[in-house]
Amino acid sequence: MENEIFNPGSESYKRVINSEVYVDKTELILEINKRIFTTESYICNSRPRRFGKTVTADMLTAYYSYSKIKTDIFNDKKIAKIKEWNKYLNEFNVIKLNMFNYFFNCNIEEGIKKIQKKIIREVKGTILDLEFSNENNIKRTIRDIKNYTNRYIILIIDEWDCVLRMRKNVESQKEYLNFLNSFIKDNKYIALAYMTGILPIKKCGENSCLNNFDEYSMVSPGWTAKYVGFTEDEVKLLCERLINNQQPGNTLKEESNKRRKIDENNKKEKENKYDIEELIHKNELKFINIKNWYNGYQLKDSKTNKVYEIYTPLSVVNTFKFGKIDNYWNKSETYGLLKEYINKNYFGLKQDIIKLKEGKEIKINIKTYQNDMTSFDHKDDILTMLVHLGYLSYNVDTEKVCIPNEEVLEEFKTSTDNSTNSGDWKAVERKLQKSKNLLEAIKNCNEKEVAELIEDFHNEVDNKSYNTEDGLRFTVLLAFYVSDEYYKEKDIL
Repeated sequence: MENEIFNPGSESYKRVINSEVYVDKTELILEINKRIFTTESYICNSRPRRFGKTVTADMLTAYYSYSKIKTDIFNDKKIAKIKEWNKYLNEFNVIKLNMFNYFFNCNIEEGIKKIQKKIIREVKGTILDLEFSNENNIKRTIRDIKNYTNRYIILIIDEWDCVLRMRKNVESQKEYLNFLNSFIKDNKYIALAYMTGILPIKKCGENSCLNNFDEYSMVSPGWTAKYVGFTEDEVKLLCERLINNQQPGNTLKEESNKRRKIDENNKKEKENKYDIEELIHKNELKFINIKNWYNGYQLKDSKTNKVYEIYTPLSVVNTFKFGKIDNYWNKSETYGLLKEYINKNYFGLKQDIIKLKEGKEIKINIKTYQNDMTSFDHKDDILTMLVHLGYLSYNVDTEKVCIPNEEVLEEFKTSTDNSTNSGDWKAVERKLQKSKNLLEAIKNCNEKEVAELIEDFHNEVDNKSYNTEDGLRFTVLLAFYVSDEYYKEKDIL
């Protein structure tokens, strides 16, 4: 029977490379190889749902898992073009853990026991005469495996942050982080630890609980930038192979045309034929439409300063798979979270969301975010979390966020325009419009209108007092909320 945890091999990754829509990311392995047996051998690579985290984990597992017979699945891949690409091919004992499988619907202690028992069971099934010194201690188990086989351990953890996303209990989070710390940190039998999830490593006060890890994320991707999703060049190659240069018998274009006709028929109740034609044109299966729908994440390699245009991998794959450009975001686990978090009551949050929906950029401070889904002090923490969830794109140079593409914009529209709180959003839109009217009145020296609008904003903040500092401060903040973009765009200063 195939192992799930101990040296699982290449079966999972074979399914990926056998798929029609496959992008070769094997050069990532070369970067990982450079870090084995170094101080950089602890890697935490966080990215949103649907951005290929599990595929990457499967690829690394296929490459490193020990096998007497070397796998040949990389022989025709990009990695094989590089000298000494197979230096570590099938040379390590891999322990691969998907934390969701062990901590969903059970407490931390039970999850830890499940992991330990699973490792012991699979190792004993593979190495029949190995005896463990302590079957209840994962760190000792790793030591015993290394000493008996004389092969170091590569630890690959998928969904490492599932406890932080699923559990709001701080004590449970600490217990889980302490567990990771206890068997990973300073473990001389581990040649490499690679963790992937949605959130960066949880902060404990000013420090990280797993401070031996190098972190790469949507706000700081470093050298991993081009491996996070599909680059523009990779998407262009897919379009060329799957759309432009199809061989006889390939039905992707035919299927796309069928689906477009279905869309057209479904929209016949529209009175304006131009609207129908425009909709079908926007959804036609071609590169420019794929770019508009799924591009928008700009990730910068801090070493080379190169900026990569990144596309959402699963959405691109599904577009070719189903022959149709569509919103595939709502098929992910994080669907529904957007509505929950943008409706939280932090000053300026709703105003910023409306600006973002209008195509504007918002400058944020990402440094106060605590890397979980509960510890928020102000709106910037919410917006930073949305970057990690993939709902916003972050520009490291300008420190600004924006909605990346049409697909995600649809999610924002659904979460505001069609929600039970749509009345609240309309009220915020009216306030923003009043703020714009106020700035126009100031520009035009319309004293009466300025006074009336300031009075309106004061009444919304506190209509009982006129001599309090807080009342004045919040009135000014609310009244002049759009001043930053207004002065920049109108150049009225």
